[in-house]
Amino acid sequence: MNITASPPSYFDNAVTKWVAEMATPWMRLKRELARFNLNKHLPTNKKLRILDAGGGVGTESFPFAGAGHEVVLVDYSAAMIEEARRDAAAQQIEARVSLHVADVMDVTSLFDHNSFDLVLCHNVLQYVADVPALLRALAQVMKPEGVLSLISTNHNAGVYHSALFRDDLDEAYRRIDDRTFTTSLFGNTMTEYAGEEVTAMLTQAGLCFEHYYGLHNLLQYWGNNERRTQPENWAKLEKLEYALTDHHPHNLLARYWQVIACKV
Repeated sequence: MNITASPPSYFDNAVTKWVAEMATPWMRLKRELARFNLNKHLPTNKKLRILDAGGGVGTESFPFAGAGHEVVLVDYSAAMIEEARRDAAAQQIEARVSLHVADVMDVTSLFDHNSFDLVLCHNVLQYVADVPALLRALAQVMKPEGVLSLISTNHNAGVYHSALFRDDLDEAYRRIDDRTFTTSLFGNTMTEYAGEEVTAMLTQAGLCFEHYYGLHNLLQYWGNNERRTQPENWAKLEKLEYALTDHHPHNLLARYWQVIACKV
């Protein structure tokens, strides 16, 4: 089963661009902020078995492997998995990483129920045709009291993203009601959700909502890349991002949302 209408070739053909994008200061900050938030919900002094569902090249999960945890990464792009394999070798974490070329919708056929302490599903939902079905599948492979971290683009922020970041007022008007959006990186169409829409699906999947955070609360709305990365400005933006990530209602308009859930 394909998770999206987009074939894996969209992602296979963009590996180099994706790796370059992940290395930018703003994407590093997004990951650091997400990890900062997630750590509040994880047990300490415990080795975790982690599923990175749709994990691409492993950027989100490999730091966990570097810290001694076991990481299982699933992605349906063979090119992404091959890049992840090279990176795991370069980081000398191969012994703690296993890689699978497969659709995330098929995790229940790949792994036993109650297998993982933590599931990361970051930057995936916007490409998924059936989000409730994916949440149910992820819940099945989570251990009782396991933690799920979801990150996706925020439909509530779409208008502001188009107007302020992309400088496209016509597109901003369209996105008032239209939740579809064509990505500049992969060139395919994704569907955006608001965080509260996804939290409403968690109960039906057997999961319990824990917390909502915003990522890139101001970063994509202020200045341009040159101005943002000037040291004085960057320090202020970073301070604001950490202050706003858990600050309601400002975080409702963040470019990305992060939702933490647990399995009861």
